[in-house]
Amino acid sequence: MNMSTISVMRTGHYRLEDGSLLRVDIECGRWVGSLYTRDMRVKTRVVGSDVEVHAWVGRLQQRNKLAA
Repeated sequence: MNMSTISVMRTGHYRLEDGSLLRVDIECGRWVGSLYTRDMRVKTRVVGSDVEVHAWVGRLQQRNKLAA
């Protein structure tokens, strides 16, 4: 596997500037990315490979600055 294609973000959660929450997990052997609204309702959920979920995360990162 080429390390240049792997996102720095692996699993965990990150608060976006607008108050929403981005979470990345591994569930049943598959990568899951979830975007929650400020009131913790699931807005978007992506299930797929490491590359697919991290590409989705990358697009979100481009649109929203992650809080430090």
